[in-house]
Amino acid sequence: MEIALAVSGQVVVMVIIAVCGILLKKTGKISDALTTPLSNILLYLVSPMLIINSFLRPFDAAEFRLFLYAFALGVVVQGICVLTGTLIFRQKGDPLNGINRYGTGYSNAGFIGIPLVQASLGSTGVFLLVGFLAASGIFMWTNGAKEVSNGRYKINLKKALINPSNIGAAIGFLLYICRFTPPTVFTGAIQNIANLNTASSMLIIGILISNVKPKELVKNREVFQVAVARLLLCPLLILGLGWLLCQTGIDNIEFAVMVNLIASSTPSAVATAMFANIFGADDVYAGKIVAVTTICSVITIPAVLFLSTFLIPV
Repeated sequence: MEIALAVSGQVVVMVIIAVCGILLKKTGKISDALTTPLSNILLYLVSPMLIINSFLRPFDAAEFRLFLYAFALGVVVQGICVLTGTLIFRQKGDPLNGINRYGTGYSNAGFIGIPLVQASLGSTGVFLLVGFLAASGIFMWTNGAKEVSNGRYKINLKKALINPSNIGAAIGFLLYICRFTPPTVFTGAIQNIANLNTASSMLIIGILISNVKPKELVKNREVFQVAVARLLLCPLLILGLGWLLCQTGIDNIEFAVMVNLIASSTPSAVATAMFANIFGADDVYAGKIVAVTTICSVITIPAVLFLSTFLIPV
């Protein structure tokens, strides 16, 4: 129950920041042009620093073993979410299928999941979440890119492995394994940059939401199908898997389960719109998916985590 309450409180905080973004956009103080540079700052600087910051901790063998469990579970969880999208949106000839599958399969675990995990499970939770983010990054730059581009993207294993999140994870992992703590001036800079994550990401989402016109959504029934699959079906499947894993008796496995559950309960990744733009797909439609799933997640995330209190003994 404590985790559900902590996450609910953080969701409210993030909603308030998103509303600020909406108001700034509606009053003309910021424009859509801010989205790309702010997204680049988050993607290439803030996210890697946040991940590195989570590794700045004393080495602990039991904790490291749990990290490996979280990574392995992240691969399985991401695979389940991708498969769910593939099975639901399989109509041939639909040009939006790739975006629908991406919106279902990939969650906003970096921008939204990190602050939620931080609020509910602390720095240890963020440390475990890195495993999910690493797994998700590999899937995004292989299956995800191919889906959004409708098969035009040629899978590049180098890009899949060498992305900002994985680079941050590699640097942090080396610092953790080598038990090296950078000087205070560096750790202070890393922490301050990492603290930009929540506010910046929610401002971007506020801009996306401000562009959504309710009348237009009626024409896009599939947007709501994506929302149901992403916010309810995927988390419930992961919750069922997590309950089974908790019966195995593996030490502290429930923490790895909760981290993956929170990550898979978040709305469609902002990268849904970014990838659509990069690969020449319908980025306006992709933006609607991000906006609608984000709005709906205000209700679904607390609901899923409240249900988890009966099944996952954290």
